[in-house]
Amino acid sequence: MTMPTEPSPTSSFSTGRRWAVILNVVLAVLSVTALVLMANYLGARYFVRVHATGEGRTGLSPMTLGLLRSITNDVKIIVYFDKQEPVYNTVMALLKEYQAASPRIRVESIDYFRDAAAHLIKTEYSLSQLEDRNVVIFDANEKHRIVPGGVITTSEINQVPSETGIEFERRTKTFNGELLFTSALSSVLNPQPLKVCFLTGHGEHDPLDTQLEGYSKLTEVLRADGLDLFMISLAGTNQVPADCDVLIIAGPKNRLPSEELEKIEHYLGQGRRLMVLFNYLVTEPTGLEPLLARWGVEVGNQLVTDPENTQSSGFDLLPQQFSNHPIVRPLAGSRLRLLLPRRVGALGRDAAGADAANVEELVWTGAGARFIGSISEGSRIQHTDAPPSSKPLMVAVEKGSIRGVRSGSTRIVVCGDSLFLNNQFIDVEANRDFAHQAVNWLLARTEMLGGIGPRPVTEYRLSMTETQMTMVRWILLVGMPASVLVLGGLVWLRRRS
Repeated sequence: MTMPTEPSPTSSFSTGRRWAVILNVVLAVLSVTALVLMANYLGARYFVRVHATGEGRTGLSPMTLGLLRSITNDVKIIVYFDKQEPVYNTVMALLKEYQAASPRIRVESIDYFRDAAAHLIKTEYSLSQLEDRNVVIFDANEKHRIVPGGVITTSEINQVPSETGIEFERRTKTFNGELLFTSALSSVLNPQPLKVCFLTGHGEHDPLDTQLEGYSKLTEVLRADGLDLFMISLAGTNQVPADCDVLIIAGPKNRLPSEELEKIEHYLGQGRRLMVLFNYLVTEPTGLEPLLARWGVEVGNQLVTDPENTQSSGFDLLPQQFSNHPIVRPLAGSRLRLLLPRRVGALGRDAAGADAANVEELVWTGAGARFIGSISEGSRIQHTDAPPSSKPLMVAVEKGSIRGVRSGSTRIVVCGDSLFLNNQFIDVEANRDFAHQAVNWLLARTEMLGGIGPRPVTEYRLSMTETQMTMVRWILLVGMPASVLVLGGLVWLRRRS
């Protein structure tokens, strides 16, 4: 008896269907690959950088962006760092922002411990033993400038509790990278270094003095801006040097001789730049007052206090009312700290004359400010009988360009106080920022205006007792794995039922 033949099982897919599936898979892979490539192409050329942080200011400052957009030559930045250093990633992240803002910027990272090119960099830039590690090198126009890693951050020593009592711990307070990097970049981009001259011989603040009354910290600010500093005397036949880009007269205590005042007047007449600061300790006129009056500036002979804006029983003054001038515009929302400044304001147009310079008042006291006696009388205790009012303390002067003269317009900044920029007070409030802004406005370096301050570094710490730490360990090592096993068992039981 012949048994019926069972039909042979047919395959799930025919040959044609199998090839169709393969073709669909290949096309899908090619399509996804094409989409990824197109997305990367568009992302590389048309991108938007979004900064999402908890800090008050994110991204690059307007000053840095202005400088980066003005670059026309190639700039090489070498991060010569140990990549294990805590600040390395922050430095690289910031410099990538520079690179993204300018196609002329090229950033290289060299690990001096691990990269073979480290020796070449050390030889090429003649790095000394103090500069052979953790530095950032800016190279352009056959010039280079080195930013040491030690100044990129500032630290503070804090007391922290421990099991054995109180311990001292160093914590990073601020990150100064943008300020230092932008200054270094500006320095290598300038074809010739600009010169700032400090007048000496009349009891002025010494730019090299590291004591409280000295100006050595202001010198650091100016050098960080890529400026060369010189001390000059106008005694005898000496003139203001022809290559002096800014002349600073910082709180003279003695009267300037008439022949020196004439030299300063001649210097200004050539379309040059001057910064004058007055010292409240001076009880006699300096001779600069009538010179400045001819440029439309009224320097009062009385000291100013503001009882509503003081921290030292009236002897200091914390002005926070600023004009919209480029020098002080970035200071909006902050304040300065001055010490018994003189009133410095603009003369009326009638008093100054029709051909007067443009004088703009920069900083004012509050409405409750009063005068303290007369400087010529040396009184610093009794207020005058004048009613309280808001008083100007600083001015900026500009007078049109001089035909055929390289320097262009004459620019002057006059401040009613000189002590606010000494070593004791320059780091207080926004004093340092004002110094940076004022000098760069005098130099007409618009790309350097906008203000760059240190970025605060915020640390978030979680303090737990030993019992709490033990509980966290049990949760992580036992609790979480056990919860996964329990959930898996419940799923298995449900499928079995």
